[in-house]
Amino acid sequence: MALKKHLEEWALRLKPLHWGYNLLNRNRILSDRATFRRYGVHRPRWFSINASTFANKPDREWWPEVSESHMTSASDPLVQNLVDRYSNEIRSWTEEGYLVLPGLLSGENVEIVNDEIDRLLQKEEVGFNRQGNKIMFALRKSEAVRKVIDESGLHPLMDLLMGKETALFQSINFLRGSEQGTHSDSIHMSTHPRGGLIAAWIALEDISEENGPLHYYPGSHKLPYIDNVDFGNEGNALMLGGKPYAAYTQVVNERIDQAGLEKKIFTPKKGDVFIWHANLLHGGEPIGDPNSTRKSMVLHYFAPDHICYHEISQRPALKML
Repeated sequence: MALKKHLEEWALRLKPLHWGYNLLNRNRILSDRATFRRYGVHRPRWFSINASTFANKPDREWWPEVSESHMTSASDPLVQNLVDRYSNEIRSWTEEGYLVLPGLLSGENVEIVNDEIDRLLQKEEVGFNRQGNKIMFALRKSEAVRKVIDESGLHPLMDLLMGKETALFQSINFLRGSEQGTHSDSIHMSTHPRGGLIAAWIALEDISEENGPLHYYPGSHKLPYIDNVDFGNEGNALMLGGKPYAAYTQVVNERIDQAGLEKKIFTPKKGDVFIWHANLLHGGEPIGDPNSTRKSMVLHYFAPDHICYHEISQRPALKML
């Protein structure tokens, strides 16, 4: 069994296998040819791609900022209502790299989402990932869940925070705390220019320190991005890097210590929403009560005018929703 697992892990590092998969799914590659050309990338879109691809390219980073004029000129009445309701929180976005929207979803809408996830699981229309802790893309299986998200105003609010159009890339549902180590989403869902991703985490029940809440580091989005090259995970022409994820985590922790950042714990009420910048460092706290749940939903939005890819696996991002 150990040999079989080792061979499977080795095979998954073979870049030609990824090229073949990308080529077969070339019509689903999120970034079009024009976007690649605009940033000076003249190679097949299905080829391997990582931060080193853009080492000598201009426009390396995008810093979304929300000005007072943005906050008073929203054309969508739903967005303007959110801006008026959460103006203080939104003003802290640029400096802190996150914001909290208390009670954005009503209790009734939260229960619609929870009931739909239960229904989809029972009918086996969705399932857990290989690690057994994430339900991927439930949003594309449920019109009821999509309606709740659409009517919340989250998507146009993301556009306002980013200062540009965004597109929903994926949804992830959790029933329990992730206990995931501190990380930046940019190592998994990457863009050029950097910063072309934004995420929303929705509490689908009250969260306490017993059921593995989120933790985060305010201001950490201003730290340098961590790429494969920063933890010796570049690989070579035919193979992805084989460094364990712990090597990445070690670099993250070193940078947190060097910057003297303070960890905060997010213990929201049902319906509260936490929005974070692509590079904000965050993770999941240990689960105190092994019998507890931590129902939540995460939504990731990409900016379509950026090249979207996955740094660790060096794959172009595919349309999933």
